[in-house]
Amino acid sequence: MKNKKNTKKKKPTVTKKKNVKSVVTKKKTTSLGTKTGKTTAKKTVSKSTKKAATKKAVAKVTKKSATPKTTKKVVENKVVKKDLKTTVKDTKSKGKVVHKSSVKNLTHLNKKNEDDLIITREIDLKDLDSYIETENEEAEYLADTAVLDLQEIRKALKESEKEDKTYSMANDEDYNFLIELDSSKKKRKVPSRLLVLILLALVIVILLFTFVKAFVGKDGNKFSVNNVIKNIKKDQEAEKKRLEEEERKTNLFNECLNAQFNDSDTNEEIESSLEELNSYLEKYRVSVLYKDISKGFLYNYKETKSYYAASTIKALDALYVYDKASSGEINLDDTITYTSDFRWTSSKFMQTHKIGDKITIRDLVKNAIMVSDNSSHQMLVSRIGRSTLKEYGKSLGAEYTMEGEDNFGHISANDASLYMENIYYFIINNQELGSELKSYFVDSEQNDLKMEGIDAACKYGEYSELYHNVGIVYDDEPYVLVILTKEGKKKGQEIIREISSKIYNLHKLYHTNRESVCNKKVYAK
Repeated sequence: MKNKKNTKKKKPTVTKKKNVKSVVTKKKTTSLGTKTGKTTAKKTVSKSTKKAATKKAVAKVTKKSATPKTTKKVVENKVVKKDLKTTVKDTKSKGKVVHKSSVKNLTHLNKKNEDDLIITREIDLKDLDSYIETENEEAEYLADTAVLDLQEIRKALKESEKEDKTYSMANDEDYNFLIELDSSKKKRKVPSRLLVLILLALVIVILLFTFVKAFVGKDGNKFSVNNVIKNIKKDQEAEKKRLEEEERKTNLFNECLNAQFNDSDTNEEIESSLEELNSYLEKYRVSVLYKDISKGFLYNYKETKSYYAASTIKALDALYVYDKASSGEINLDDTITYTSDFRWTSSKFMQTHKIGDKITIRDLVKNAIMVSDNSSHQMLVSRIGRSTLKEYGKSLGAEYTMEGEDNFGHISANDASLYMENIYYFIINNQELGSELKSYFVDSEQNDLKMEGIDAACKYGEYSELYHNVGIVYDDEPYVLVILTKEGKKKGQEIIREISSKIYNLHKLYHTNRESVCNKKVYAK
């Protein structure tokens, strides 16, 4: 009866050998003896079998990359295949167990093609387990070494393949043709470079010739230092005269543009526009005054007619207070106590306050202009004094300031234009206070003089059928515009916007004509 001994495999401790000069093939054969219990057999691997195994191992590596012409390097491949079979035969007598192990593949190929090495070992039964573990460790080491050797083989074959390709291309007729074609292209570039050099030389010659011609004396072809200096001085004097003349003309042109209006500024187009405007105004109960602030160009229609001022008088309140504040006579942060005497309708701002509240003069002016607060106006008039405000208006040249029984009085287009022109000059002459005051007028309610892209500092007035707009239009050339109407609010707003548009067109037409006249006068000589 045959028994197989099962041995538990221990974890191998591998000590790798760096130099393996020979490949050991373990072959063991076991055969049953009839009486002695001992068996030995030998099996040799033929030379042809070894060569076939070597070729098979190398072919796996060089299948894709090897080339027929690569013969310079000798490839050595160590292949180890583990195929350990053990047969244990239990005999009656105390015998020995022969372990048989076969390795079918060749693991080493040297230059001299040495014959197969067959080592037969007989191992006692007690050493079988340790022997198997050692053999496994050696097999793993040889496998790892084979992988490294295969990587070196691949690298060598790749390098050899590159050399072969280079050698192949060198002998290829198409490759030689490409080399010749490239050489011919390089030869063709030579004439173009020469052409560029010739052109550069030609340009240099022309420049030298021009230079010589510019600085040669009148009586010969030789350079004259005196002539060079004279020519330079002449050029400098000519340039100086040109700049002086240009500056003189620029000054004349600006003087012409900024000159006050005169009869030569009008033309047929302007006259036609004025007639059209007059025809439109004759249809309504209105008064109009337009004045170009810097040039003095003036248009007016029933400018002296008196109207109830309504809230337009608040513009005079603001001018007086800020004028006195700029001179230090009034402190804008001083307060006035709100009492029942100052309670008026149409007072958006003061409705948010209760009797007894103290309001600064600055806030009273701001809300009298921006929301046309009537209670704020009454408090300002009490602080200024009605008679004082009337005298202030008269000092500006107004005729109807505070005429009547209440604190609003009357106004004409002339009076309103005087108020707004003085506000304009206060704004431009007082940076901080002027900017503050301007913002109140520009952001005021019911500003019908404002156009798209053009601001207007405006104050409206409304009472019964009266509706007015007085203000400053901030075009490139600012102008004062006063429009007083007696057509009701809705109709009055439509009329004011239409008149404002016509006045703006007249204003631009005037300046265009002025510029044209000045151009002809200064430059067309």
